[in-house]
This record gives sequence, structure tokens and C-alpha cells, in this order.
Amino acid sequence: IDDASGNLTFALREGWYGDLLVRVDAVDDGGTDNGGIDSFSSPSFWIRVSFANVAPSIRLSTANVEAEQNSGFGEIPGFVVVDSLGGPNEPNQTVEFDVAFVGGDNDLFAAGPLNQPLVDAAGALSFGLADNRFGTANFTVTARDSLGTDNGGVDTSEALLFSITIVFANQPPQFQLPSLVATVAEGSSAIITGFATNIQSGPTGARAEELSQDVSFFVELNPGIAYPHHSEGEWPVGFDALPAVSADGTLTVALSPSADFFGFFPLRVWAQDSGGGANDASDKVNFTLDVTPVNDPPTFAIAGP
Repeated sequence: IDDASGNLTFALREGWYGDLLVRVDAVDDGGTDNGGIDSFSSPSFWIRVSFANVAPSIRLSTANVEAEQNSGFGEIPGFVVVDSLGGPNEPNQTVEFDVAFVGGDNDLFAAGPLNQPLVDAAGALSFGLADNRFGTANFTVTARDSLGTDNGGVDTSEALLFSITIVFANQPPQFQLPSLVATVAEGSSAIITGFATNIQSGPTGARAEELSQDVSFFVELNPGIAYPHHSEGEWPVGFDALPAVSADGTLTVALSPSADFFGFFPLRVWAQDSGGGANDASDKVNFTLDVTPVNDPPTFAIAGP
């Protein structure tokens, strides 16, 4: 208290609040001789310091999260760490985390609120990936406590920025065979258009980076079949060239005109894209090459005298 003005001043201790009962005593320098009175005490009064919430303080275990394309559901325990719930003497409170998208690729996550990036009460980050998507999405996360904003309090932490990057993983090419039997006449050649159809370098709905890859086809003998007139490591006798499928799905077969053979030849075909990696090849599809017989003219010889 200022002696001259009577003004009361005080400094508050950070983080503390409550009620304090005080009294003011005044003493002059005139003494108490001859029954004098040199002091006076005021009635007691209260100083009330109202509670004002202090925002929680948080940090991230990492600001850059990575997951592989088509890896499904991702979870990172301890992603958000709460360093402080606020002031040192705050009442019991709960904390929730709010995640907000702020930029980048907004199609990386599957439909539904539980698949969007979330942080649970324990600070674990979770998300569910959409199929065949890759790229980077940027988010902010804030912590919000349950003590409100009365008396100028603050219940929400500073927003922290983080990113989720879904790393491209090549997907196998796709195709269909409208017929599992290709027919060619004995000793002839054939070009069969539309042998393979619906050719894609990745799954339907994938991004342009996936679907713009080149696709090549390969035809091979079925290792579980014993072929006639066939030596290990070679094609059966009667083929002038390997059966081949072009990028547009056309099958080309060249048989030797001089070879006298026909029948069913089980083969298999598969596709490979130019995206590389361990997942660049389709499943192998079995089909049958049906070499149909062509009647040969009779032969004879005239016996000598």
C-alpha cells in the first residue's frame, strides 16, 4: 500500500489462483502518550484471483510420416507428446486433438471419417489409405483441453504442421483373354487381333503416373506339360518363331510349312509393365494353341521293272 495515496498493489504468482483474506493495519508516528492511539486496523477483506485456463503444450515425435501405397491402415503410437497440460495448479482436465487438412493431395485416404488422419487421446496417429493413391498431404494438429476460455483463458495449443507421404509402389499390369483357345491351321501363320484385351499398366482408378507405363507381353511353355517333339530349353518342332503378343494384344503365331504336326499346345502368357520393382508383372494366364490338321495329298511311287 502506498503511504501517500493509499493505493493497493500486488503481483500474482504465475499459475496460482484462489482467495486470500487480508487486513490493512495503519500506524502513525505520533505515539500513544496521554492515551493517544497510533494505529488502526481495517475490516478484513478478500482478494480473489480467478482461474484462467492455460493452453496445453505439445510436440510431435516426427513431422514427416511415410507409408507405402496400398498398405492399408496406418498407426503411429506416441505421435503427439503432451509436454504440459497448462499451469502448475490447474484442475483435472482432459485433452482432445484436432487434425485439419491444410494442403496437398486430398485423395490419399479412404472414405469415411475413421479413415481420415486422427489423433486419439493417447496421442496415436491413425489413418486408412485409399486404393492406388500416392502423394503428400499436409495437416495441422492442435490440443484442446476441457477447461474452457472463461476469464480470458486459452484452451487450445499452438497448431503444429506435419505431412503424410504415401510412397508410390508399382502395381502389376492387367489384361483379359476373351478366349482361352487360339486356333491356327497346321503349317501356317496366324495374326489374331484382340487376343488380349482391357490392357492396363495398373489397376482401374490408378493415377496417370501408373496408367501411363508401357506394357510388354511374354509367352512361354507351360512347365507342367510334356510336349511332343520337344527338347528341354527349346520350342516344339514345327514353330518357325516363338508365339508373341504385341503391346496392343495381338497374338502372332508362325508354324513351319514343312512340319507335319497338329494338336493342342498348352501355353501361358503374362504381362510386365515399365514401372519396375517387385510388383511389375501380372499373373500368368494359361491358354491353348489349337493347331488344326490340314489334309495332305497322298503320295505314291512307281515300282521299277
